[in-house]
Amino acid sequence: MPYQLGKQSRQRLAGVHPDLRVVVERAIQISKVDFTVLETLRTLERQRSLVAAGSSTTMKSRHLTGHAVDLGAWIDNAVDWSWPLYYKIAEAMKQAAEELAVSLERVKTILTPFARVSVMIEGSRMKFLDALFNVISRVCV
Repeated sequence: MPYQLGKQSRQRLAGVHPDLRVVVERAIQISKVDFTVLETLRTLERQRSLVAAGSSTTMKSRHLTGHAVDLGAWIDNAVDWSWPLYYKIAEAMKQAAEELAVSLERVKTILTPFARVSVMIEGSRMKFLDALFNVISRVCV
């Protein structure tokens, strides 16, 4: 049975570039792993806080213009950060982009404080950042 985006994920896609939105909507239908939309359009205040916390390195994030989405694997009603799940989500995003004739370019593997698939679209070119480990350096006891 194909997955579908939940209400919160659909709401989070409001304001996202239309090409990116349709790719996410198609990807969930063909994905072997359920996923949720974690974050899309950001305010300047939110971006500043992410940069200050070290979770982002730029104030020129594509999230500020609606040209980026972050996705998380959704397993047993919670986000699951298990690395192998993200390769499957990445494949669904690539396939969806190909089916919809949205040009997709795999750029690099990134390390972020949150494991996720992050997709950015710039004009008609999508840049896919498909990696994703939790690299928080401090240990909480």
